[in-house]
Amino acid sequence: AVFKRVPRSGGNEFSGSAEIYYTGKSLTGSNTSSSDLSATIEEHAEAAFQAGGPIQKDKVWYFLSAQYVRDLASEGGPIQTETDPRLFGKITWQVNPTNTFQGWLEWDHTKVTGRNGDAFTPLIATSSEDNPELVWNLSWRSILSGSSILKPRNSNSPGASRPII
Repeated sequence: AVFKRVPRSGGNEFSGSAEIYYTGKSLTGSNTSSSDLSATIEEHAEAAFQAGGPIQKDKVWYFLSAQYVRDLASEGGPIQTETDPRLFGKITWQVNPTNTFQGWLEWDHTKVTGRNGDAFTPLIATSSEDNPELVWNLSWRSILSGSSILKPRNSNSPGASRPII
């Protein structure tokens, strides 16, 4: 799969948002009479925060976001636990009308225990994941003419370990 992501940027006005989602076992139903074999959502909790604005109006902007997800689920056996905290920060600098620099940094750390567990698989026989990740990107965009743009960038994204021009 190939995808291109365009992270948000700050602007001349401060803006932000916060969201919280939660569901527990008492808020979900079951479509079977056997509780030993039914898949359940034991708990899902998610919180997200975003903020952006000017550092220097019309010149330098920031954007920050944070997210935390925690899932507890079962396929009729051991509880699968997944946590995924994520942080993201971006700075945009408009040097002049034709030159812009951007840099961003993203960190996340997915942890899963009890994956592939069911009514016949004990927790010790399930798989787990401990996957911290740090990704960054630096770019410069220069408008050379009405029909030409130069955009060199460098990143440590998976699959992009060398400068891209």
